[in-house]
Amino acid sequence: MTTLHWGPMAHDVAPDDPAAIAQLALRLHDTADDAASARGTLDRLATSVDAGVWRGEAAHTFVAELGKLPLSSSSWAIPTGGPPRR
Repeated sequence: MTTLHWGPMAHDVAPDDPAAIAQLALRLHDTADDAASARGTLDRLATSVDAGVWRGEAAHTFVAELGKLPLSSSSWAIPTGGPPRR
């Protein structure tokens, strides 16, 4: 039996349990979908500022803070050829 070492984690997070790994992959994929959806909503709000729908200091501060987010929604795609099978 091979034990995987995960850096700062002192134990194998899924010892010989492919089902646990598959379940984790599904949960991570769902989380990425939720994050991408939230980012899309924020991006649409920012667009409404540019379109003049939302005006004022709060609108411009929102757009400035949104620009500080580390990822754009387009970079959240799963690079492995699609979502895991359910």
